[in-house]
Amino acid sequence: MEPERRALGGHGGPAGGDRIPGAAGGRRARALAWVMGALALAFCFPGARAAGEERFEVPRPPGWKLSLSLTWPDLRMLEYLPPGQTLEAWQDRLTVQSFPRLRDVSLERYLDSIGQQARRVCDQVQVTGIGAGTLNGYPTADMGLYCTRFVESGQGEITLFRAVQGVEGLYVVQRAWRVAPFSLAAPPVGPEVIAQWAEYLRSITVCHPAIPAHPCP
Repeated sequence: MEPERRALGGHGGPAGGDRIPGAAGGRRARALAWVMGALALAFCFPGARAAGEERFEVPRPPGWKLSLSLTWPDLRMLEYLPPGQTLEAWQDRLTVQSFPRLRDVSLERYLDSIGQQARRVCDQVQVTGIGAGTLNGYPTADMGLYCTRFVESGQGEITLFRAVQGVEGLYVVQRAWRVAPFSLAAPPVGPEVIAQWAEYLRSITVCHPAIPAHPCP
């Protein structure tokens, strides 16, 4: 089944945020799951269309625009780019995904599988910070992935992940940098920038108005 795919050419969603049903999950329609100041705006990903179900909220970096909306029966994905970048020639990308059929997975195993996929298509790979935590009563896991050079494209990529296991599905946010090939000894994105975006990923919210253990603001 072909996904509903909508490239938006730099036009963002409504100023208050973009609302997406979480009732879509599964594999990202790409070769890899990961390839598969104040932040005032937000995306909101309700767990379903009906009011009162699970919500997934992600702060939107100021000025970033919605460039791609992809819908499968089991996946809903948005990609955002900063001004001046395109789907064909991006250097910075924010990807937000909802996988409602994945309701009981090991987050560490899920992220580790992404690292294993990367090792098959990158010259060298370094994985950092796979660790478990909680967010509003939900299990979470975080990971950094450094690919020095994709064999096919000849470009490097650095990606930060945050995964949250909700009641109604799995939620994943990825912040990626596409860069020239690099050495693991000297990655082109410095630790201060990585720390800032890791903090940003920790600002996402998942909540369920009907479940006291996961209250919404």
